[in-house]
Amino acid sequence: PQYILDEAYKSGKYCNIVVTQPRRIAAISIANRVCQEREWQQNTVCSFQVGLHRPNSLEDTRLLYCTTGVLLNNLINNKTLTHYTHIVLDEVHERDQNMDFLLIVVRRLLATNSRHVKIILMSATIDAKELSDYFATTNSIPPVITTNHGRKHSIEKFYRDQLGSIIWNEEDVGDQHVPEINKHGYRAAVKIIVIIDNMERKAAIQSRLSYDETLRYGAVLIFLPGIYEIDTMAENITCMLENDRNIKVLIVRCFSLMTPENQRDVFNPPPPGFRKIILATNIAESSITVPDVSYVIDFCLTKVKVTDTASSFSSLRLTWASKANCRQRAGRVGRLRSGRVYRMVNKHFYQREMAEFGIPEMLRLPLQNSVLMAKVLNMGSPMEILALALSPPNLSDIQNTILLLKEVGALYLTVDGVYDALDGDLTYWGTIMARLPLDTRQSRLIILGYIFNMLEEAIIIAAGLSTNGLFAHDGGRTHIGDSFWMQYIFADGSGSDLVAIWRVYLTYLSLVETGHDQESAIRWAKRFHVSLRSLKEIHLLVQELRVRCMHLGLIPFSVNPSQMMDDREKAIMLKVIIAGAFYPNYFTRSKDTCADTDRNIYQTISGHDPCRTVYFSNFKPAYMGELYTRRIKELFQEARIPPENMDVTFQDGSQKVFVTFKQDDWIADSSKFVPVSGRVQSEVYKAVMMRQNRLERPIHIMNPSAFMSYVQQRGIGDVIEGRWIPPTKPLNVELLALPSVFDKTISGLITCIVSCGKFFFQPQSFAECIGNMSEIFNAPQQLRNYVNNAGAITKGMMVLAKRDSYFQRATVIRPENQSNRQPMFYVRFIDYGDCALLSMQQMRLMPRELIEQYGDLPPRVFECRLAMVQPSSMVSGNNRWSTAANDMLRSVAKSGLIDIEVYSLFNNVAAVLIHMRDGIINDKLVELMLCRRSDEDYMSRKDHDFRLRRQESARYLSSAQRQQINEEYMRSCQLPEDHDLRPPPPEKCKTVVILKGPYSPLECTMQCITRVGLSKR
Repeated sequence: PQYILDEAYKSGKYCNIVVTQPRRIAAISIANRVCQEREWQQNTVCSFQVGLHRPNSLEDTRLLYCTTGVLLNNLINNKTLTHYTHIVLDEVHERDQNMDFLLIVVRRLLATNSRHVKIILMSATIDAKELSDYFATTNSIPPVITTNHGRKHSIEKFYRDQLGSIIWNEEDVGDQHVPEINKHGYRAAVKIIVIIDNMERKAAIQSRLSYDETLRYGAVLIFLPGIYEIDTMAENITCMLENDRNIKVLIVRCFSLMTPENQRDVFNPPPPGFRKIILATNIAESSITVPDVSYVIDFCLTKVKVTDTASSFSSLRLTWASKANCRQRAGRVGRLRSGRVYRMVNKHFYQREMAEFGIPEMLRLPLQNSVLMAKVLNMGSPMEILALALSPPNLSDIQNTILLLKEVGALYLTVDGVYDALDGDLTYWGTIMARLPLDTRQSRLIILGYIFNMLEEAIIIAAGLSTNGLFAHDGGRTHIGDSFWMQYIFADGSGSDLVAIWRVYLTYLSLVETGHDQESAIRWAKRFHVSLRSLKEIHLLVQELRVRCMHLGLIPFSVNPSQMMDDREKAIMLKVIIAGAFYPNYFTRSKDTCADTDRNIYQTISGHDPCRTVYFSNFKPAYMGELYTRRIKELFQEARIPPENMDVTFQDGSQKVFVTFKQDDWIADSSKFVPVSGRVQSEVYKAVMMRQNRLERPIHIMNPSAFMSYVQQRGIGDVIEGRWIPPTKPLNVELLALPSVFDKTISGLITCIVSCGKFFFQPQSFAECIGNMSEIFNAPQQLRNYVNNAGAITKGMMVLAKRDSYFQRATVIRPENQSNRQPMFYVRFIDYGDCALLSMQQMRLMPRELIEQYGDLPPRVFECRLAMVQPSSMVSGNNRWSTAANDMLRSVAKSGLIDIEVYSLFNNVAAVLIHMRDGIINDKLVELMLCRRSDEDYMSRKDHDFRLRRQESARYLSSAQRQQINEEYMRSCQLPEDHDLRPPPPEKCKTVVILKGPYSPLECTMQCITRVGLSKR
């Protein structure tokens, strides 16, 4: 372009040049570079325009760099090319929809009213003949100018069949036409790395360079189609290192969702003595150049986005890369020295069966925006316009797209009042969709956001959906889990990715507005695994969308503060506009063929709480699992779940290992608590995600034949008749405070209320016992046992703690994390259920005689929840009880003694109905619309039926029989015990058992409610 500008200046001719770039950053950086080289003031002779970002005036501009979409919109609005003397279309080979439609417009206008405008098409891997034929006329054929600067260093190319038996065994052949990487392909790539290393060692002996010096410029770049393949390749290379200690490598991942810090590792030199191996997707084809790469291993695969136009569902499909892609990849070597390229396909297959170029977007992606642009262009029907494309789309795809646009309200059913199945007049909604640089669904979201006065929220969500990689990945499956889980944190219990996008952006905006520097923003982004680059792109797009909406007349309504929606109403409205925007792509839970789904859930996990329990399989009873509970807990380190937050249990005769997470917000640091919607604990989601990353979990155990002698020598448990019995704590069921199977109504006090779904009840029958203990605990001689040293307080320790004006027995939960003041401890009062944060002055040590007397006494309270009701989503979100409902329960508790009716007892939690003077509180909450009716789950209903039968037969039983039945009932109600034994030393554990899981019985599949989407799961 600068040559053209110089020539026009010399000849004194008028000149106005526009140059398109596919990406914003390229247009901006090139324009700034030209101004710097020419020493021009920016935005004068040379300028740029991306989106709505443009200089105030373009009168003096003679060289404009812009994105493809900007030029396309200008030409569609003006319907002429004569505003420019020269139009330069760069990177034509990328063939996105904007470029293909721009070629249609340029060709059409060039043939009608803009014959004297010069068009220049540029690309490194262009199909010159195809484009020349496309623009050819009866009078002229566009000339093709080819430039070749040569290459300083040579490149050798090798194919799969040329490597022969060195790499591939005969049994490894398989179907070479299927686009996939099997285990033999990964092994072959590892063998090539070994051969490269051996080859350079021999070459170093014959040359003057040392082996360490060759490693600096001997990086290996392996092209893989996706993140999963990158992780699998990394695991194979790691296994190679375990078998060959002579080879030292530094594995670096490179893909689009990585953080900038990790992307910089690609360019950093490896440590001395290490070879750098870069595992990359096609982002390394052209976006980055690593000078020290001397070897490329190319599996010739790529993942492309393909859309089923009948259902409008898009998916990534693994397919063979084009020859143009492979040539781009081969060009990554030979920068500093000669290089080698290993293509993992046969040479005949590469030359004869692989496509020369990739499939254009117009043939594989949705056509909604192209059809809308054709309607705005108004030079014919969409079918006539798109038929002029360089690669015309299928007629059925255009027809399905028109039907979809009619469905979303972008097109009328008629053209000039006449029904037309293949066309339709543009509606006002369609005009808005055509003006917004978004997908039609996202544009519809903004329109509905304006209608429901949530325009700002809709703009933010739409901008986030159109930007990739908001949550950055550090590489490796463990870190991917961290990034994935951050979405739950920002979703604030909604479980919605769209809400997460909105809240991430608001947090970022507050950082910007409060003046945080760049370093603070980087630290924040790194902590929450957020991509600052993506957030900046979203911020620019949000600003652009605001301006575009203002030009379209979409301005938020001004409302009084009293009329503004609160968070609950806003959450409901967000659901409404999201549902409306993405209609009819609704999914529902697939129906199980078995009618007793609820029953099967509990049978799968042997009666554990499914909302808190996951399980592994493939662990035989002969392995004596109770001895390896700590090692099983260590498997969850990947998900950042501490061992003290779970119990590991087993069932006789079963190969399952049950892991139950503790339901207590006070155990872990509250800053790490992640809210999720519903009753299912967040740890269950994390555990299921662990399995999705890797199904098999190895664990080292002792040989079962040597197990008995090991436990007998160390006195671990008892061996009775050749069977090992793990050590257990004695249980006196008569001391339990749980309601008897024969108790229907119990009087007592509510001592602690967390919510209507969790409170503690102290039966009146324990009042004398509580009084006696309180008198003993508050005796002067007991209160002299001061805590003088914070180190004397340990987690789980029983102490005397001050509750109101008296000391009661309590358990230390954990110390407070703040270290800038006197030590504080979280404690739980055993006989009341509540927790408190106390200083050392409010605590006393329990003497040994008190611990011996009261240490094993069970709590004098039991946990309860309201039966047959659940929170109302219209009053409070995320399945949480509203403040009004909890306050009503507190007012009832303050009245003193109350009567509760026990509906069921499961997992030591009683489902109850609370009697008041004017009725039952469960019913009153429903009447006041503070909650809604709900069915009890299977185990609760089962226990309820059992209790009713026993209570009806009680009058026919003797006192001894009732006592025996209740004792058996109480034992069956107890949760399985986590033995938490020290496992055998590693040198004794030579047997490897592969656990599969963890699984959750609550997992289900989702299916689309429309027929065209039934194949989607």
